[in-house]
Amino acid sequence: MNTSQQMKMKSNQPFIDLLPVRREMISVGEYLRLMTENPALIEQAEFMPPRIGGNDFGAFFVRYNGAQHKSVTYGR
Repeated sequence: MNTSQQMKMKSNQPFIDLLPVRREMISVGEYLRLMTENPALIEQAEFMPPRIGGNDFGAFFVRYNGAQHKSVTYGR
């Protein structure tokens, strides 16, 4: 197999990357889990109420004490 074929094969493969996240919007369930498992990770949290007619319970905008690494899948 030559280099060109190897590159083409690799580009078709999905891969996982880790990105540092300092702030993010999470669901109420995720927030409750995080507060139970490791509350020291959260620097600040702000509740975002649900929208009228929506089917959720709102969300939390969370700022972490340090960057949390989240996986992101590319491809497929």
